[in-house]
Amino acid sequence: MTNKIASLAFIIILLCFSFSLADETFTFHSYPNVYVPDEGEPPIADTINIPSHIIINDINFYVGIETNSMNGSLIIDVVSPTADVVRLDDHNHLRIYLNCWFDTEEEEDGPGSLDDYVGLNAHGQWIMRVSRWAGFGEFFMWDSWAIEVIGEPINSVDDPNLPLQTGLNIIYPNPFNSNTIIHYSLASPSDIQLDIYDVLGRVVTRFVVNDLSAGYHQLTWDGTNGSGDPVSSGIYFARLNVTSENSSQSFSKKMVLLK
Repeated sequence: MTNKIASLAFIIILLCFSFSLADETFTFHSYPNVYVPDEGEPPIADTINIPSHIIINDINFYVGIETNSMNGSLIIDVVSPTADVVRLDDHNHLRIYLNCWFDTEEEEDGPGSLDDYVGLNAHGQWIMRVSRWAGFGEFFMWDSWAIEVIGEPINSVDDPNLPLQTGLNIIYPNPFNSNTIIHYSLASPSDIQLDIYDVLGRVVTRFVVNDLSAGYHQLTWDGTNGSGDPVSSGIYFARLNVTSENSSQSFSKKMVLLK
């Protein structure tokens, strides 16, 4: 019996080791080199585009921000290509500021967890946004950030630059006061209709684009109606209708216009 248990344990360890051999580590960097605006101003954002298709088994984020003060604090979010938001820092990390890896050296504050990304495809546009929670006059320089993806590459994708899924992705900035960019992805050539609705369900403006190729696309809404007149502050909804040769799909997201 002892020998059987030992043999079973060895097989389990061997299987785990074999699965771990399939994982690889990929690191992607960006160097914004921008100042973080004062409290009350809109957040700043930077983008890393991951060109590879990788099934995520673990993911870590490095944040590099220099400061000369311990009095101010920041809010830092990361947004996946599928628009899933995780708050890394909710103004709780007071130090000579953030030069560390979240999920390895620091646990994310939430809402959301980096474990939410496990099992997803890392391919596409990742966004990090930084805003000042408190403090005026302190020096905050966002010099760099990075994504470390540990996972298994997908080698069966015909074109690694194309999304695997159609969807309405991040809308940024949101809230906004002048214009916002609506990002969406098409897994196959499609016709799209993007409607902006108010809270009463009335169509404010409409965008129609036919014969779009598969890939990542975006539209900018400047807060005006179909006649070009500015609309009032409030809550609006973007509804993306996608029609391709084999299917018809709809996606919606909320936006907030502040003036």
